[in-house]
Amino acid sequence: MFSDSRVSKVTEEAVLSLQAYVLFYWRVPSDDLKNLREEVKLKMHDGEMSHYISRRWWERFQHSSWDSPISNTDFLCPHGGVKVFRTPSEDVPQMPAKAISASAWRCLYERFGGGPEVTELIQCRKCNPPRERQRKTYV
Repeated sequence: MFSDSRVSKVTEEAVLSLQAYVLFYWRVPSDDLKNLREEVKLKMHDGEMSHYISRRWWERFQHSSWDSPISNTDFLCPHGGVKVFRTPSEDVPQMPAKAISASAWRCLYERFGGGPEVTELIQCRKCNPPRERQRKTYV
């Protein structure tokens, strides 16, 4: 382990004679954030899943020391509808939103702010026009 608490000046020759390394930092979640995760986990069982939150934001909240406003803009189009993401085969739509309970939403919103609040998923007809079925031609 290395510590940045002490830093000293070295010559260019000393730097060039050493092997390079990459230093990664892992920010440890605070006890406050850990407690919030537990509270939200319990609230996920309060009632039906009536709200939606960005899956990307949710994953960061769950697995890092993420402390940023909720942002649902990654799955909403400019018209307020839902963008549909498809798998590489284009057969199965993928939804980058996670269903959560209203009480879990309130808990997260009170702590982080942001939004917008999403209570229904409606595809935007402008951004996601209905796909025409391809006709198969047999010879």
